[in-house]
Amino acid sequence: MLLDVDSSSDSSGVIRASFADPINANHIQCNICVNQCIITLDKRGRCQRRVNEGGILYADNYGMIISHASDPIEKKPLHHFEPQTFTYSIAAAGCNLNCDHCQNWTISQPNLCDSVTTAEHFVSPKEIVLRAQMEHCSSISFTYTEPTIWFEYVRDVGRYAHEQGLSTVMVTNGMITNDALAELVPSLDAYRVDIKAFSEEFYQNICHAPTDTLEQVLSSCKQAYDAGLHVEVVYLLIPGKNDSPEEIAHLCDWIGSELSNAVPVHFTRYRPQYQMNIPATPIPSLERAYRIARKHDILYPYIGNVPGHEYEHTYCPGCKIMVIKRDRFLSDVLLVNGCCQACGYQVLP
Repeated sequence: MLLDVDSSSDSSGVIRASFADPINANHIQCNICVNQCIITLDKRGRCQRRVNEGGILYADNYGMIISHASDPIEKKPLHHFEPQTFTYSIAAAGCNLNCDHCQNWTISQPNLCDSVTTAEHFVSPKEIVLRAQMEHCSSISFTYTEPTIWFEYVRDVGRYAHEQGLSTVMVTNGMITNDALAELVPSLDAYRVDIKAFSEEFYQNICHAPTDTLEQVLSSCKQAYDAGLHVEVVYLLIPGKNDSPEEIAHLCDWIGSELSNAVPVHFTRYRPQYQMNIPATPIPSLERAYRIARKHDILYPYIGNVPGHEYEHTYCPGCKIMVIKRDRFLSDVLLVNGCCQACGYQVLP
């Protein structure tokens, strides 16, 4: 069901869910993400936002906003997509994972925080675009929580944003199914994906995900890249969990062979959050990951969550000079039409 993007008359947030396959009179399988929840009457899926009512699956979060802000695009982080612009960031409550280290758990896990859903408010797709324009944003980002659970709204906002000349960004864990992503691609421009580890064991033990999650995450990355979306990868480095040199090397080899060695890869610093108390990632571990990425021919590795570090800047692969200087979320782009002024290497698309 596609609501009229020019209408805000229905502010309930409840619409019929996409990718819902009935099993019998009482059970429906949701095929929007890897969880593929089988939802019985009057029950909800893992994300808490899809409910079986009378044998029909509904999404109860269409247009329901829990958080919004005007952010520098670099905050996503996106380093090679519309630098020096602002993006209008919006989020829904809920998630299809429950990662032990989640930094936004107060809104991603609404079942743990009863006050969350009461703080939601309805905003139509048209109004979101108008807000982005009023904030002088060049794009709209679906972020903070997992946009896949907001599928219908992401699709509709993206369509209207494109009509109005705005770009769209999906900041995602990549657990979306191939069929759902195929329908979403025309509404998107950038796919900023968290690859949480390069092992199924991490996904199951730390993220509490189903089996074969990593396989689907990688599949979605390749699908997005092959469809022409701008892709950047974030890898949160957690000591003793996903930071071995071998795992980092395998990640980089996969990106180079299945996507492109020009896809930016952000190794970001973990800090204790939610249910994980492991000490913060040592900076030398991040620097080691950066060097491994360079050794494995990744052209644009970065270190994140370490303000002022030399590896948060962009260096020209051709002549090695700094071409984008960053200070937290501010950037100084030393390029001409995306090319290095010194050697002419094409850095930005």
